[in-house]
Amino acid sequence: MTLISNYGRETRTLPYMVSVMDNDAGRVVIENAQADDFFRVRIEASACFDDMSGEPFPARVTLSIDGEQYKGCGQGIAPTN
Repeated sequence: MTLISNYGRETRTLPYMVSVMDNDAGRVVIENAQADDFFRVRIEASACFDDMSGEPFPARVTLSIDGEQYKGCGQGIAPTN
């Protein structure tokens, strides 16, 4: 997973695994359970509107990392080769 934060000033690439894939509920959870770089991303299929632009997105996203939690909108995930 590549995490771009701080308005593009910071980039982190972290290994991850899919821990939940629930197509019926429209939910995916990816995480890295390593203690040093723990994070969890929960993606839920649900209409979401960006707070700043008002732009619609098909998913609500919650990121837990470094003891903090962030919520926003997203597109979902797609595997890369």
